[in-house]
Amino acid sequence: MHPHAPHAAQHTSGRTRPDGEAAAGDSDHARLRQALEAATEQSPLHLVFGYGSLVNPTSRLRTFAEPTAAVPAVARGLRRSWSYRCARRLYTAVAVERTAAAGAAANGVLVAVPRADRDLPRLDEREAAYERVRLPFTAVACLRPADAALLASHAARVVVWVYALPAAPAGAAIAACSTAALRDATEMDPPAADAAAALRSLPPAARPPSHGRPLAAAHSHARRSPKHTPCRVCPIPQSYVDCIIDGCLRFGVGFAADFIATTHGWDGVWIDDRNACAAVRKYVQRADIGEACDADSLRAVDALLAAMLPAEFAKRLPPPPHHHHHNHHHALA
Repeated sequence: MHPHAPHAAQHTSGRTRPDGEAAAGDSDHARLRQALEAATEQSPLHLVFGYGSLVNPTSRLRTFAEPTAAVPAVARGLRRSWSYRCARRLYTAVAVERTAAAGAAANGVLVAVPRADRDLPRLDEREAAYERVRLPFTAVACLRPADAALLASHAARVVVWVYALPAAPAGAAIAACSTAALRDATEMDPPAADAAAALRSLPPAARPPSHGRPLAAAHSHARRSPKHTPCRVCPIPQSYVDCIIDGCLRFGVGFAADFIATTHGWDGVWIDDRNACAAVRKYVQRADIGEACDADSLRAVDALLAAMLPAEFAKRLPPPPHHHHHNHHHALA
């Protein structure tokens, strides 16, 4: 994954000042305090560091039965990038990798898990291809002083997790979807059929190469290498970007800007599927849980992306055409 050069290996935590929705922040702080006071060293409070769609409170309702407390934070020793291939709907999502690189960090939220016995398995299912790993308490810093003081006073009662990209086997290459791998994927992953048709509609020069590998070998390689480069088959979708940045903006423009600045790989293939039909749109909002980005939020998202990533934002591609003979259109987290 090639980092976006102006922001590579640079964290701007000093500029991050969550400055939005004070009432919501007070509510989250109160919920967190209540959860911490109920926790013990034998029955600790589980916190998950969310750095993508989990930043958005309505997206979290896809997994949690009730609203959850989430406080803005920075986790050191993590590198975030557009590098996870979501096979169920064929798009590239954000992921983090653990790293010892100096200055590596990502902003996000610490989400309090209301009932670990019930909710951690649900999160594990939502993040099925990621690896849930422990984060040292000292690796996480809350961005609001009141939250930081509260957590510090209950440190012995807290367990912190993050869903990270699994480590690649030694020698494994970072792969984009090959033509052969995509054909193979359609047999197990019905939504891939639409993408396969879209791929065939591209000029030969624009298609991802198969590198002459046999069908099984191409798919086997994709399974072995967890890291992925956004491509025309599995692009970065604007609908998913909207979900994340809309969530970030609830903590202020600076927090959203830090998400963009500390996320690598914006130079990958990026499609504008925001207004595409639900069958084509990669991240389909669920009205039943109140998922929606209003017009003002979307204007703010666009203004921020255009200002910080002018070349990449201008080069977004239209979504692939919809082929009506397929009916495998599931809204996924």
